[in-house]
Amino acid sequence: MCVIERHSDGTLQTVFHPISYDHQLLSRLRELSEKTKSEEREQTAKLLEGVAPILADVVGVQGADVASIAAHYRDVALDVYRSLGITVDDSICFPETSHDGWHYPTGPHFLPPYSRLIREFGVRHEAVEACRTLLEEPAYKELEWAYDQATALRPHLLAALDGYERTFRTYVEDANRIHPGIFERKSFCRNFSATYGEAVLDYAITPGNQCIVERVGEYYWACVLERLYEAYDRADNVEAYSHRRRGFSNYRLPLEPRCGLHLLQETNFGYGSVRYFWTTLSYKGVSAINAPFLIFFHGAGKVRFSEHTFNYEVEEESFEACFNDAVRIHSEYREMGEADFVNKYFRKSLADLSSLLTIVANTDTFLQITTLERFDALTSGSTNALIPNEGFESMSFELTPYEERVCDDIVKAILSIRGAWDVERIAMNPRICELLDKAFGRYESTGLQLIVKKDLVRSHIVKELAPAVSGRRDVGELAKKLIAPDDGVFVETFEGYDLISMRVDKALSAIRPIKRLRKIATLTRFESVIDSIMSTCQQIGSQAQSYISQSIDPELGRMVPERNRLKSQLDATNAEIEKAKYGGIPVPAWLARQSQGLKTQIRSLDGAIAKLEQQKRKLTDYIRTVNSIRTAG
Repeated sequence: MCVIERHSDGTLQTVFHPISYDHQLLSRLRELSEKTKSEEREQTAKLLEGVAPILADVVGVQGADVASIAAHYRDVALDVYRSLGITVDDSICFPETSHDGWHYPTGPHFLPPYSRLIREFGVRHEAVEACRTLLEEPAYKELEWAYDQATALRPHLLAALDGYERTFRTYVEDANRIHPGIFERKSFCRNFSATYGEAVLDYAITPGNQCIVERVGEYYWACVLERLYEAYDRADNVEAYSHRRRGFSNYRLPLEPRCGLHLLQETNFGYGSVRYFWTTLSYKGVSAINAPFLIFFHGAGKVRFSEHTFNYEVEEESFEACFNDAVRIHSEYREMGEADFVNKYFRKSLADLSSLLTIVANTDTFLQITTLERFDALTSGSTNALIPNEGFESMSFELTPYEERVCDDIVKAILSIRGAWDVERIAMNPRICELLDKAFGRYESTGLQLIVKKDLVRSHIVKELAPAVSGRRDVGELAKKLIAPDDGVFVETFEGYDLISMRVDKALSAIRPIKRLRKIATLTRFESVIDSIMSTCQQIGSQAQSYISQSIDPELGRMVPERNRLKSQLDATNAEIEKAKYGGIPVPAWLARQSQGLKTQIRSLDGAIAKLEQQKRKLTDYIRTVNSIRTAG
């Protein structure tokens, strides 16, 4: 077990505690498992030997295993029931045949799901004889054959079922005698990165659950770990410990409780595609969002902000890396002092968040943003099939100092061009073309590294150029013109309301902690970064207001009067219909069709208006939020 211990002087240390097993007890459990499986093999052999003559002429079953024999018995027994007009429950016809996906090897543990069909089959031969005159000769022959098969197989299956259930009950009793409570439910993840069914131990302790026999060592392991967790929870010097708990787990690791410095560890083991293992550093209620851990890459996903500080692979070894980070951060806090510590972990994070928000506010085609640890999974997923997936281990995901200087020179060259903002003219400028050649001249014309560098250069230009033109120019369009997206790579593009809404969502995630950030900003030098974030959020607010006035309000101005006009027309039409009904006159078909047509048009307009009003409320609420934070600042 990997553990964080706190010493008497308050310092933290990562240590390893060996897990103590009762090897003699575990050996007894495994011997019991082998004894049970040996008895099951004997029962299987006896069953196969007994039914072999019965199945000798049955195609596809001769020499079969217990599972196929049980399925054959089910088929012939149900044929008898159907021919005699006897109704059978679905639970008898289609029973569950396995626990936890356990299918192989087959044995008598496949019989319990058919228990009722085996034990309750009570059709007498007289009932079959009575059908001789009621059925055609072929149908009667089939009924007679099915009855002979069912009644001949049933005694052998019944004996095997009784023997297996005795063996199973004895096994459960003996295992609980050796280690009481071994099969009581535990939070234990068999495989961190597996899907739900493959990660959970099967605690359905009923005949047929071969898992508890085959995996008895894991059930014992779960018991040992649970006792360890209880001991660690009681220990005053243990701050955190590794675990195999399945599902969602959040643990707050206090580093310096007096000043609210802690790490929130969040894991989700055993849930397949949504698994995660990350920690978030928090100081005085403010989280250190690690915006630098980004890959600017064309991908199938939308742009998103990381909501945590450190990412780890979902595996047991990650606990050591996670705990070492915690110990290191705590040591840095004590050595650096409050101001320098906050500056390191929050100012840089906010600066990168500010840059990222600037990119979001000025582009409409977005790059996949993820952690470096997740790059392999990102580029090998079925939804990202168009993304090259080779050579990523040697990729550089940062611009070199030389490349950054070239990008800065490109921005300066753009700003130096006199006259109207002309994207085509800027893109054809000889100086800018020369600088672009310098930026990419060292890379092969094809390959993953060039794609990554293009994305990094494009984003750098947007980040530096957008503030300089104060949102008055479409720098995203210019960046795409200067560095065209690569063919064959999927790109996520937002338009219209979707674009504005996405920007609003990202801006909200950036400004929610602003009030708390300002309280600790006085400790160091990042008030200007906060002001930059707020400036970009105001820019997005202006975009939202512009969209309301130029798109939503004109549409509402057109649709609402039209809907009101149709409602008035519908009222008049319905009055004519009621007048006809009152006078005892048949309602003309054309009048009824007109009423129905008007209702359809009104419903369509109501839906469109409601959608626009909802969009307007969201954007208006965002604008109000930005204004209130700006005023409070």
